Amino acid sequence: MTDNARLAVIAAAAGVLLLVQASAWFPLEVRWSRPDLLLCLVLFTAATAPRCRGAVLCWTLGYGVEALSGLHSGMWQLFFIGLFFFIRLLKKFFHIQTLPNVCLLLLVCQAVKYGYLLFILCSVYEYRYSGFTVLWIRETLVTMLVCPVVYALLLRLTAAHQEPLFVQRSIYHGRRIR
Repeated sequence: MTDNARLAVIAAAAGVLLLVQASAWFPLEVRWSRPDLLLCLVLFTAATAPRCRGAVLCWTLGYGVEALSGLHSGMWQLFFIGLFFFIRLLKKFFHIQTLPNVCLLLLVCQAVKYGYLLFILCSVYEYRYSGFTVLWIRETLVTMLVCPVVYALLLRLTAAHQEPLFVQRSIYHGRRIR
């Protein structure tokens, strides 16, 4: 699969996950906590997509979140693109292809999201953080259960198609080998 086709599949998955995340009836909701599917998508995009196109996709995802939620402050656009570049930086030191590392990185992303939202809500809007912490812990647990499945599904959807071994051996620089 080429980079353009892979990015088209990721963009389609982003649209679907954004609509599922923003819907009033959410099938994966557990006790008033929703898994953050978009965080998993940003993690997947940072791990697999080219830098510029992935950054544009993450910015567009943040814009979509704000458009569907009614907020137009740039908060989610800044968060998603910042998280994208943070993961790209960690990618140099961190092998993202194994599931335990993806789960650990997802936990780090949840902590970064908590710190970012805590700063915004407590310093700007003077929100109490005690109720927010309980909600964040629930969301983190549900996200840690659901997102590895979503990540594996996205990997399966964007897997590179390989030619069968017979075709690989029979074609050599455009000429057939006898």
